[in-house]
Amino acid sequence: MRKEEQCQHYRQERERSQRRMTDLETRGVEAMSRYDIEIAHGGRAEDALHTALWLVSNHIRYFSEKLSHCDEPVQQITLFDASPPTTDPASS
Repeated sequence: MRKEEQCQHYRQERERSQRRMTDLETRGVEAMSRYDIEIAHGGRAEDALHTALWLVSNHIRYFSEKLSHCDEPVQQITLFDASPPTTDPASS
């Protein structure tokens, strides 16, 4: 995947996570799925909400950090020095 495509993906995912965070903050437990509340958290709705808020905020931080590198130029990584050998007159 090219850098531009990666950055676009990060932007979309961050926006999606921000919308989810707004939904969780606005609707609270009502924004949670039955699975999240009953299965994953044993019916403890407040625990499920707390975990969801924590996870989504981590997603937002992750994608924000990735996006902070999108303006940096792409750098060529060189594993070995491929420059031609220099001729040293002293070694002749």
